[in-house]
Amino acid sequence: MENKKIMQEEIMVTVLCTAYNHEEFIASAIEGVMNQKTNFKFELIVHDDASEDRTAEIIREYKERYPDSIFPIVQKENQYRCCNIYRSFLFPNVRGKYIAFCEGDDYWTDQDKLQIQVDFLESHEDYSMCMHNAVKRDYGTGEESCLDTFPGDGTYSQKQHILAGLGTGFPAFASYMVRANLLGGMPEFFLSSKVLDYPLRQYYANCGKVYYFGKP
Repeated sequence: MENKKIMQEEIMVTVLCTAYNHEEFIASAIEGVMNQKTNFKFELIVHDDASEDRTAEIIREYKERYPDSIFPIVQKENQYRCCNIYRSFLFPNVRGKYIAFCEGDDYWTDQDKLQIQVDFLESHEDYSMCMHNAVKRDYGTGEESCLDTFPGDGTYSQKQHILAGLGTGFPAFASYMVRANLLGGMPEFFLSSKVLDYPLRQYYANCGKVYYFGKP
C-alpha cells in the first residue's frame, strides 16, 4: 500500500510558465493549466520577472486557491534573458517526468491536452517530445487562425523542424511537451540563446523523434 501511495503522489508533468506584465492574460494561462483533466498529478511553476503591474498579485491569489499545485517564483529584480530564467530558476525545480510550457500570455483551450501528450510519450519511448497545432489570436481585432505548422498528425524530421515556420505558422511554444531527463545533455550554447523555443526543439529533435498533433 505504501508503494502504491508513493506512485500516486509522483509528479508526472511539471508545467513551466514565465510572466512579465501579463496581468491581462495570466489568469487565463493559469486556469488553462489547472483545468486539465488527467489521471496523474501535475504541478505548475510560475515565474514572475519583477512585473510592474498586478501579475505577481494574481499569481499569489491562485497560489492560495491551489497551494499544493502552484509554486510561484517572484523576482524583485528583472532577470531579462528568458533562457537564464529557465536555466537558473525553472529547470532546477522540475520534478515531473515530462515538462510542458505555457507562457503568461498564452493559454490552453483543450482540457485533455496534457493527458493526450503524456499517453503518447508513455507508449512511444523513442520519441523525445511532442507538440500540437495552435490557434493564433490577434489581440487587437480578435481574429483567430490556426498556425498549421505541419500538414497533419505525424512524425517530422529534424530538417522539417529546422524549416518549420517558413510559409506556415511557427510552432507554438505552449504546445511543447518534452522528456525532463534529457535536459542535462543540452549544450551551453543552447541555454545561452536569446530565445528558448527554437533551440529547445532542435535539441530534442536531435535526441529522438518528434510527434505533431494536427488538432489545436
